[in-house]
Amino acid sequence: MQDGDVADDVAGRSYARVYRTARRGQLHERLLAAVSGSGGRLLYASGPDRAPVYLGIQTPSDERIGVLVYPFTTNHLLIKKRPADEHRVMVRYGGEKSWLEQEHPLGRDVANVDTTLVLGIHVDGLTRAAAPGTP
Repeated sequence: MQDGDVADDVAGRSYARVYRTARRGQLHERLLAAVSGSGGRLLYASGPDRAPVYLGIQTPSDERIGVLVYPFTTNHLLIKKRPADEHRVMVRYGGEKSWLEQEHPLGRDVANVDTTLVLGIHVDGLTRAAAPGTP
């Protein structure tokens, strides 16, 4: 990391870069729903207009964990000569010009307290993206 790369604070820790986002409300809602749907209790969630999203989660076994999530939209398109269960995700934050002029590192908690996760989310539902023969 170079001087000046730290742009913001997330939950009191400095991470590589926090991006302002737009039109990511559905991704944010799906992410929060996944926490409760898996039995976790959401203790904290940063807003839908920032990425990465920081989550404070209490697990069903009463463990408290921090998760730094880089959520991206995925899709499933049937393409000739490609596997039927192939999924596509575009991993990108920032304007196109910034990708040529700047580094875009992932945040990482050097104390190994929080977990960093790059996650593809099917906003329009997972059922149409399931591989043939899977429920």
